[in-house]
This record gives sequence, structure tokens and C-alpha cells, in this order.
Amino acid sequence: MENLWMREMGGAEAALEDMSPATRLGIMHDAIEHVVFHSLSPLSSFLSADALRLVRSAIDAASSDPAWPAHVETLFSEMGALINEQSSVNPIILSAAMDLVANLVDEPRSSDVVDVLFNCYDATMQTQGMGRVATLKDQIGNQACWNVIRHQKDLLGIES
Repeated sequence: MENLWMREMGGAEAALEDMSPATRLGIMHDAIEHVVFHSLSPLSSFLSADALRLVRSAIDAASSDPAWPAHVETLFSEMGALINEQSSVNPIILSAAMDLVANLVDEPRSSDVVDVLFNCYDATMQTQGMGRVATLKDQIGNQACWNVIRHQKDLLGIES
């Protein structure tokens, strides 16, 4: 099945190749923060209170000095405990947040960033009631999906 994100963001990995690890980490951070708090359909209203707290902690961690591996381990442990919670959105965005936290210790590869960007789009689709069986036509007609794609293209410097 064709996916709007894959069609529109096909050049994402190539755009990331020449970026520094710090820039890549910043893109991961901004993409997650956007879909959780600032998009047309913010995920914050769909996440459980614990998931939202952990995502906020991951975002905050990426904004500060990452020289505290013990805190990273605690975040991983708490996120892992919630990843299987019965919700269509929690596991997807927690997975993206776990990738963000993991890359505080390891330098993010282009593929790591692409995974986070796609998970942000996928979580948005879930909030729109589309699930993974949404047709391309459904996605094209959905402004929340376009909002995420436009934001991600802006982050990567890809023309719309």
C-alpha cells in the first residue's frame, strides 16, 4: 500500500547524510516535540499521563547535557514498561522517544532519524482514526498528516 509519508519524504535519508550528529539529534527532538505538543492534532491529548511524562522527559533530556547515562537507563526502563500499553499511539511515540534517548549516548545515523520521523507521522495517522490501513487518498485529504510532513520537510530543508 502506498503511503503519503513515504511518497513525500523519500529524500529524507539523503538530506540527513551530510548533517552533523548534533543536527540530526536536534531534528529528532523537534519532530517529536512538534507532534506531541504543537501539531494540528497534538499527540499529548491521546497519550496516557505516564507516557506523556516520559516523552516530556526524553524531550527535556535531549535539550540538556546528555552526560548522565544512569538517567538514560531509567528513562529506557520506564518507557519499556509502558511500550505494550493498550493504546494505538503510546507504543509508536514511546518508540520514537526511546530512539531519541538512545541517541543521546550514541551518535544518530540518518536511518535513526528517518525512523523517528516516520513514527511521528504514523502516530499522527493513528490519532486520525486511520490506522495502518489508510489509503493514500485518506492521507492526502488529511490536514494533520500534511502538517507533520510540512514540518519535517522544513526541518530537513526539503522543498515542499
